[in-house]
Amino acid sequence: EGLCPACSSNQQHRGTAMAAVAVLGATLVVGGALVWLSSMPPTVTYGEHRLDIERADARVRNAPCDGQSALELADLLNKERDHRRTIAVVDAFDEACKPVPRLWWESYAARMQVQDHEGAINDASRLIADSPDDGDFWWWRGKAKREAGDLAGAAADLEKAVELTGPKAYFSALDLVDVREQQQRPCDAVIPMAMVVRHNKDEARKQRLETQLKRLISD
Repeated sequence: EGLCPACSSNQQHRGTAMAAVAVLGATLVVGGALVWLSSMPPTVTYGEHRLDIERADARVRNAPCDGQSALELADLLNKERDHRRTIAVVDAFDEACKPVPRLWWESYAARMQVQDHEGAINDASRLIADSPDDGDFWWWRGKAKREAGDLAGAAADLEKAVELTGPKAYFSALDLVDVREQQQRPCDAVIPMAMVVRHNKDEARKQRLETQLKRLISD
């Protein structure tokens, strides 16, 4: 206000330049964090995958937003049970780069291993948002909610998983049965258990699921 046109123009140019510098600085900071996290020292002693991890880590450092390299590194770290480093790699990628949902498979698995159940719920929720018709992701979130102590939320997600998976549902249906029993609602466990027994006869016999079904019906 009150500036001559030339001064005003110069001020606008300075503002634009400062904004560009700020954006560039933020990008460098985030990119640098991604490189640092991807190359942080291992928290476990690596075995058969050590050399593959070193190669994948080098690719990530050279191309921080290469989703395939980040995925390969995260997968290898999980195989070596360096779960906390897996989480760091995925979180850094998410902060700096466009989303790659397949990476959340790896961070979900890692978070469940270190009992970061809220983080696992968040990963599963993002997978559901990206692919809402995939019953596995509802099952994953249900498992995480169960571990977090949210039995009602777990039951709702597991019911959705069974609904989406249909007659092929097995593990999600059995998890739903377990949650319903934890809730002391055996009647609500009858239908998913009956579906498992009906569509998985051989496995049901091995696991004596018919006996469990009869008990649920009689409770």
